[in-house]
Order: sequence, then C-alpha cells, then structure tokens
Amino acid sequence: MVFTLLILFILIDTIILLDKDKQSNYNIIVSPIGIDENYTTIKTIKIYADLSDGYSKYLGRAGIDSWYDVRNAAIGNQKNDTTPWYMKGILASFNNKTGPLYVISRSFFAFNTSILDDEAIITEVELCIYGHGANESSVCAVAWNDGADGVDYDDYGAVGDINFGNTSNWINNGYNVIKLNTRGIEYIDKTGYTYLACREYPHDFLDHPPKGVRLDENRNGHYFADEPGTDKDPYLSITYTLNPSTSNNLEDKNPSTPSTSITPLIIIIFLLILFKKFYDS
Repeated sequence: MVFTLLILFILIDTIILLDKDKQSNYNIIVSPIGIDENYTTIKTIKIYADLSDGYSKYLGRAGIDSWYDVRNAAIGNQKNDTTPWYMKGILASFNNKTGPLYVISRSFFAFNTSILDDEAIITEVELCIYGHGANESSVCAVAWNDGADGVDYDDYGAVGDINFGNTSNWINNGYNVIKLNTRGIEYIDKTGYTYLACREYPHDFLDHPPKGVRLDENRNGHYFADEPGTDKDPYLSITYTLNPSTSNNLEDKNPSTPSTSITPLIIIIFLLILFKKFYDS
C-alpha cells in the first residue's frame, strides 16, 4: 500500500510539473523582424503593375497644332497597351524640321493595392520604373483619373495636375524611383486599384514648351508589365504599419497567462478512484 501511494504521488507531481511547463510557453514573446519598440508591425510589400499598363500619346501636326493644343488635348491619337517597352513612353518633344511640331507621350500604370489591410497606416510609397532606351529628362507621377478600363486614347487627357513626386533625372538599365509625397500616399486605394500616370516633368507637367533650333525631344524610355518576367516590371513599394490591436498576425504584447488546465485534475481524480477501489478490495 505504501508503494502504491508513493507511485501515485510521483505521478501527480509529474503531471503538475508538465502542466506548469506547458503554461510557461504562453509567456514567450517572439519579436520577428519588422516590429518596432511599440510592438507595431512594420511591413514593406511590392505590388507589380497590371498588364493593362501602356502609353497614350498626342502627335501634333507640324505648323498647325500649338503647344497648348497638344498639351491640353482631351484625347490622344496614338496608344499602346501591349508593348514590353518604349523609348518615348514619357515624352515632351519639339521638332522644327518642317515647322513647329509638338509631341507628348504619357505612361499609365494600374496596381492592385487592395492587398493592403484596411487598418494599414502607409508611411512610404515608391513608384519604381525600369528605364530603357532613352533618358533625356525627368519624370513625375500624377493621378490617372480613368484607369478602370485600361489604356486608351482618351486616357491621354485623364491625368492629374497634382505632382505626387518626381525624379531629378532619368536613368537607363536600372530602376528609377519616384518617392510619393503626402498627396501621393493619400491617393493609394486600400480597397481596390491605384491608378498612376507618369508625365515628362520640366515641360509637360510644368507647362514649359520645349524649344530648340531644330530638335528638343526629352525622351524617357522604360519597360512595361508586358516585358517577360518581373525583373524589369513597374512596381509599387509600399511600407506600412499595423497597430497590435488591429493586426491579425501580431501576438499581444502582454499575453495573459491561461487559466490552470483541468486535465491534470481529471487524471488525479481518476487515480484516486482507482486507488480507492484497490484499497477497498
């Protein structure tokens, strides 16, 4: 009988120790990369442009269409939404070979930003476009006001007049990064698509007609999403934060200690019953 009691107490003690060890695991807080001192989740995601991107362009008539006519036209007369790249995708050109001739080309990009959490607080957005073919000016990002149906002739005039950010130049064979300002960040749609357009900055956006004795092209070439693969595709880099109270993926900073498990109590009662039956017999 003494031996039986000894075995019983050893079993009970072992069960209690195991349960305590299990409880202690609840108090281990893992701090993954991307959590600041306030336990706010910090994430950066990359969203590639849809295949609906492309350019819309207005080719003026030499000696007929003025700079004003070309820049303020509501509808372009050239467009393409399937080319993998174009060396005149973002352009403000003047050619005086056969009389003053102005040409403006604007590029358009659609990004599915609904992947963002509704409670995300966006802190930084970068529009990244891979330059190719020509780099003769600088570029700014603006709103694309009619992007739901893809690029068409009428998108030429569907561009915003608020600068969301611009480059100081344009590079070939590498990504040009346009860091969006506050207005640009506020424009990001967390429930659907974000539609952005790029305009040649010093002339088209600022409304300074290009000039030259013969030719002043200001070409800025780049790749579109139709380029095979993604290593040269346009994309948005978005950094945002999530408060612990709104993040579905973040553990509570101070998790409560769970109540004592009833499993060992059940086992103890069961053993006591067995012991009583054994003793009574």
